[in-house]
Amino acid sequence: RLNAGLLLPVLAAAHVTCRGWSLASIRRGLTEPRLWAAGGAFVVTMAILQPYLVISPLRVLSVRGPLDFAHVLTVVGGSTPQLYTLQYTGTTPLVYQWTHLLPLAFGWPLTVAAAVALPAAFRGLHWRRAVLLLWVALYLITAAPLFVKPVRYLLPIVPPLLILAADLCRRLWNCGAGRSRWVLWFAVAGVVAHSVFYGLAYMRVWTQEDSRIQAGRWIAAHVPAGSRIAIEH
Repeated sequence: RLNAGLLLPVLAAAHVTCRGWSLASIRRGLTEPRLWAAGGAFVVTMAILQPYLVISPLRVLSVRGPLDFAHVLTVVGGSTPQLYTLQYTGTTPLVYQWTHLLPLAFGWPLTVAAAVALPAAFRGLHWRRAVLLLWVALYLITAAPLFVKPVRYLLPIVPPLLILAADLCRRLWNCGAGRSRWVLWFAVAGVVAHSVFYGLAYMRVWTQEDSRIQAGRWIAAHVPAGSRIAIEH
């Protein structure tokens, strides 16, 4: 709900650059009715699904309870501390995502490959790479500075990061000569092998019962009704 609007500049960038980088091509793409129809469809869809944004925007920004959108923004921004957000105290925006979250998502080798792929994508920049870079940049600019940094907040940029990393591996596999080629092949094979192993190992989470369900069952069986554990009933 926070990043849907960021797709508009990404859509526009893809539409105007797919024919070339010249000013004439960009000007022609910006004036095409299909692009403006897509933007209008977004506005209409948003107004239908979230009518209060149109008829009563102040209501959306008011705080009346813990589930209100405005209250959630204060929690995510860090101005309303919660017990479950204290773990992010002292974390560095943008750095924390790369050092603590993405390695958990798909392992260190692929994280390093994705980090290298971002600046490498500017070499021989193609419009498809440019669109992916734009989406990653827009999302990180808006989401990375947030005080709360759960790993699920990175889900929207995982696919483009993986595509850029795969593109980097493909280019490294096809370049180099002599001994350097063997080094590049070994590095690419290591990234691919570790990613496959990590992904298959991560799938084991679906073969085991969630520990929270196990804990809830144990509490129901051993803790008397009405008892208080920490601050929870």
